[in-house]
Amino acid sequence: FHIPNPVQEPFISGALEVGQEPYALIAADGTSQEGIYVVGVPLESIHWGTQLGPLAHTNSRFLRDNDAVARAALNFGRTNIAALESAQRA
Repeated sequence: FHIPNPVQEPFISGALEVGQEPYALIAADGTSQEGIYVVGVPLESIHWGTQLGPLAHTNSRFLRDNDAVARAALNFGRTNIAALESAQRA
């Protein structure tokens, strides 16, 4: 992940670059890697100090992030399975 700096070269943080929620991985060429998602500690670069161990009755960011990734992964799988089945019938 590159952090822009207006007066010098961007700072290379060493963190993974991800898109908006559900945090699909961004490749070095800038393309979104649909079906590959990042959650937990690797997101520390965008969610600093986030509590990873969810606490009761807190609407934990960690659980919300994982719910979003689960929805995206299931939708990605459903879409790709449907396309594969359609191609096999053709």
